[in-house]
Amino acid sequence: GHTALDTEGIESLQVPANILDQRFEAAGVFDRAEIQGIQIYIRSIYLQGLLLLEESEMPKGLANISPALTAIDGICKEFEITRQQLALGYIRYRYENSKPVVGAETPEQGMGNCESWTKSFPNEFWYNISNSIPKVTEQVLNPALWPI
Repeated sequence: GHTALDTEGIESLQVPANILDQRFEAAGVFDRAEIQGIQIYIRSIYLQGLLLLEESEMPKGLANISPALTAIDGICKEFEITRQQLALGYIRYRYENSKPVVGAETPEQGMGNCESWTKSFPNEFWYNISNSIPKVTEQVLNPALWPI
């Protein structure tokens, strides 16, 4: 299939990726981009905000994200970190040649993103993390499929 990676003159690419969503990595997009010298910008680091919502705020129809969030909350509690620190830290560790794209509605949120981004983790922290979080369905990962 014709992809952005096959298009002449593409210098950068924006793709969604987060601690629950490794679809583009699995498809080899990150590896190919690196070989071709294409800069990747990662969006949807918080899965459109889902990763920061409380259980009670979760939209109906997305309940099957619950086991994953429960596992994430367990990790956060055990290591005394926030979901935001975990989500950004994962991206920084896993995709070190990519750049994050995050939104903020207030200066405080912007500062919070920056502080969370700079939090350091020992590398071994990440070894079992992604394996310890239950997989979620395409319906959760793709906002186009979310119930209105």
